[in-house]
Amino acid sequence: MCMTCYAEAGAPCIVNEKTLAAAELVRQLYATEYGAVGGTMHVVTDDWNLEDDHVAFCVKESQNCGGPLEQKVAAAFAAMTEAERASTLALEEGWLYPDGTTAVQPLDPEEE
Repeated sequence: MCMTCYAEAGAPCIVNEKTLAAAELVRQLYATEYGAVGGTMHVVTDDWNLEDDHVAFCVKESQNCGGPLEQKVAAAFAAMTEAERASTLALEEGWLYPDGTTAVQPLDPEEE
């Protein structure tokens, strides 16, 4: 995954039931034989395309050719804001801790 993408997203630190549960689902997905790169959720979970249209695409893909776990991940991401999605992936990656702290600093758009 992309630590720079997390920083570019402002390094949000949203830890709630949705983000914790979704991070666990992503961990489970990556642990499967077919999910090493996110399966039908790859565009979102690996490429950090967190916008609603990308999530909607993955929801359709998971319904058409994904398994039950991919469908659960897709539904979880569809129910979150972009900041929650970024926080979820950061939790899964270990950049955001369950206590809401992170070692990653947001990038200043002025410095890019």
